Amino acid sequence: MQRKTGELAIENLDKRYGDFVAVRRVDLTVEPGRLVALLGPSGCGKTTILRAVAGLIRPDGGAVRIDGVDQTGRPPWRRDVGLVFQNYALFPHMSVAENVAFGLKMRRLPRAEIETRVAGALAMVRMSDFAARRPSQLSGGQQQRVAVARALVVEPRVLLLDEPLAALDAKLRDSMRLELRALQRDLGITTILVTHDQSEAFAMADRIAVMNAGRIEQVGEPETIYRQPASRFVAEFVGEMNVLRGTGRAEGGLWRLAGEGGSIAWPGAEGLRQGAVQVLVRPEHVAIAPADDGAATENGSMAGRVQAELFSGDRLLTLVESPFGDIKVIRPSASGVRRFAAGEAVTLSFAHADMRVLADE
Repeated sequence: MQRKTGELAIENLDKRYGDFVAVRRVDLTVEPGRLVALLGPSGCGKTTILRAVAGLIRPDGGAVRIDGVDQTGRPPWRRDVGLVFQNYALFPHMSVAENVAFGLKMRRLPRAEIETRVAGALAMVRMSDFAARRPSQLSGGQQQRVAVARALVVEPRVLLLDEPLAALDAKLRDSMRLELRALQRDLGITTILVTHDQSEAFAMADRIAVMNAGRIEQVGEPETIYRQPASRFVAEFVGEMNVLRGTGRAEGGLWRLAGEGGSIAWPGAEGLRQGAVQVLVRPEHVAIAPADDGAATENGSMAGRVQAELFSGDRLLTLVESPFGDIKVIRPSASGVRRFAAGEAVTLSFAHADMRVLADE
């Protein structure tokens, strides 16, 4: 299969349905060969963007460009894109080979070329032995491979994936993530993945665009999105997060967070925001230890009391009442790890390097 890839540029995209604004002034560039995930809750606009790129809807404003060429007025079949739907949308009355060949027939390619390209696409997704079967004779994972082959056989410059793994069970989803990502990397095809599953976005994407209410709140590499969220929404959507609210101030070489129930301070934390703030810290970055009556509040520690501890296979989740409300602590559940009982007094601590300080929203 011929390898083609292009740069996708979405510029100032707007889409409204009556009074409802589905997408507002979205700008996003996907570099050639990269995979960008649009991540967000249902109704945030991510599928609307994908459909605008595919040509299935016409935006109310803005442009979609592939390698600098405006695609906005072109019909879907004249855009150099391949689309994999959430439900695969295979034709039930056609064989696997006929499904994969459909887009090529619409382009009126010679029969010999169609047969060659269909055989190559099916081999690429390891479905050559199933060419004569109907979709109803395939498993979910096999149908997904056929849908991918049908999208790739037209040799698009851009591949669009609309929740492509949502219909699969959890175990199969994990293996198909790896397969799909490996195929995308091997082909070097520019790709947009739409998903509401943060683990899917983290596992597959070079960059993630987190969406909320029709806007992109943050774009960055997966680790940056996780460790340096730009807003509380991003922080809480891409993982569990503790939020401590209070007043931050610098005093005597310390940065102190004061709340209604007490305070906690860190030495050497110069430059942190002051005034009304929210301190965000991931549960896995919070350390828990038996209570130490002499623990100071000037070393990033505070007293707490265990409310409950839950075992969930590979981890322990401990819920602790603290001066700043309930705090979650996540630890590996390896043998020998200290367990805590409900009502037990504990000390919590975390480093200022592991927290994100934002203005109180």
